[in-house]
Amino acid sequence: MKPAILEILFAVFFFIDGLAALFSIFPLLGMLTNANGFMSDPGDVRYLAAIASFPLALVLAGLLRGAGHRLAGVIVAAIPAIPALFLGWQMFGG
Repeated sequence: MKPAILEILFAVFFFIDGLAALFSIFPLLGMLTNANGFMSDPGDVRYLAAIASFPLALVLAGLLRGAGHRLAGVIVAAIPAIPALFLGWQMFGG
């Protein structure tokens, strides 16, 4: 039963990370082409780190799962996915 739960959790978190990684390119391109300059605000660093966490977690979780470390893959995939779920719930559901 436990491996099936890990597989379901991994699939859900991996899907969320993949979807967020797909859409995170748009704010990144906006930051790169900003007329005020890239990284002109100290808050841009935190925003850039949040944007970069989705594709990085997606790749790292996939590599860990492929190497046989299922639990570590779920944990890495959940790190950016749980805040994304919370923010999505705040924006659309709550």
